[in-house]
Amino acid sequence: MLASRIRNALMASVDIPDLDIRIQIQKSRVVLSGFADNQAEIDRNLTLARQVKGVRTIVNHISIRQFT
Repeated sequence: MLASRIRNALMASVDIPDLDIRIQIQKSRVVLSGFADNQAEIDRNLTLARQVKGVRTIVNHISIRQFT
């Protein structure tokens, strides 16, 4: 399944210590939502997801966590 391949790619990355990302698939369109610690982490998630075979379009709804 495409969502499983994306999740495995994200979890295998040592650059992303805590995966708080939801993955939804709508045909070959991938919607990523959730939270990241910074913009670099969001960019890394998007890059890794794009590299998975079968991904054509990514919609990014990942937000940066607000630490208080």
